[in-house]
Amino acid sequence: MNICGKVAHIVDETRVILNIGEKQGVKLNQIFLIYQEGDEVFDPDTKESLGKVELPKGRVVVEHVQEKMAIAATEKKAQDETSRNKILSELMVDASIPRDAEREKLPIDPYHLKPLPQVTLVKVGDRVRSIDIPED
Repeated sequence: MNICGKVAHIVDETRVILNIGEKQGVKLNQIFLIYQEGDEVFDPDTKESLGKVELPKGRVVVEHVQEKMAIAATEKKAQDETSRNKILSELMVDASIPRDAEREKLPIDPYHLKPLPQVTLVKVGDRVRSIDIPED
């Protein structure tokens, strides 16, 4: 079961306060995806709405839970030289979205090409939802 909420407050470049807590089932060390909603996508056969595309901004881990809120922080990572001068949101996007240079290109029909919107910086009001990380 996904738990959904929003970023209620930005503490610093590594910590945010979520507007969900124990009352909504949030647990210590639970992982949340911060994202913005993109365009609505429709099934090409049934024309049924498949929902809106989630554009990941980053992931945070809950480090303190209260009744109606939780403090969550980015995961600790070793920094390399290329990432030292980037802001947090750039690092989170880099970590969450595979880059095109690393992937083989498909032969696409340009008529159907609809690029996703540019992901913006993390801000108060951004959506969050819990995610399950598969165990190895």
